[in-house]
Amino acid sequence: MFPQGTRGVPGEIRGVTKGFAGLAKLTKCDILPVGIIGSNEVKRWPFTGKIIVNIGKPIPYNKNTDIVKEKWIEEIQKLTGFKYIEEQPADKITEGEKNNG
Repeated sequence: MFPQGTRGVPGEIRGVTKGFAGLAKLTKCDILPVGIIGSNEVKRWPFTGKIIVNIGKPIPYNKNTDIVKEKWIEEIQKLTGFKYIEEQPADKITEGEKNNG
């Protein structure tokens, strides 16, 4: 399971949700972080390119999903050298709301 839920920009970690940590909480399981480097460089058939897979140390079960998420981000940064980019919530104010106050 990839907590980002989608592919991303090479060299960046974005869009990490706590869903994976919640699943680990429900099942009382540790999380095994796996960093994948180079998947964006693999071409379609005949699948040429190089992928590096680094496996980290298990993150122990914890009821606090925020702690699990932070530990996962730290570990993936170590395994890949990628930078975590905190995404900000989109501005949900409409033009009408701006004009009214």
